Amino acid sequence: MPFFVQFTVNIISMVKIILFAVLLLIGSPINASEENGLFRLVYVFSDQCVFCKAWERDVGRLYEDTEYAKKAPLFKIDIDHVSKHFTDMTPKVSGTPTFIVMNKNDEVGRIVGYQNRDMFFWALSKYVPH
Repeated sequence: MPFFVQFTVNIISMVKIILFAVLLLIGSPINASEENGLFRLVYVFSDQCVFCKAWERDVGRLYEDTEYAKKAPLFKIDIDHVSKHFTDMTPKVSGTPTFIVMNKNDEVGRIVGYQNRDMFFWALSKYVPH
């Protein structure tokens, strides 16, 4: 890969990390959801994942308009950066897509993989009341 392309990819990755860190530090939706007893949905993805692309197409573009989004705001993180932000997570995230339902700093549920929109919301309903 040419140096300029690799350099650009590295810069973009660093920007993503910095933006995620800023959200964690000052992200009022995260803090507000925790203070109100709400959940957050952490979506671990990869740009090369065909199932992630299917989820984005089927669910991702409409998630913010669902009742689930009011109770579990969505936060996206690339799988390459999960271990940097979730050092004590057990079990580790090993594939994409993975959806981790968090309440405060505790994992309360996990959905691994994606089949279709109905199955996703059915699985999510087990962790987040709607």
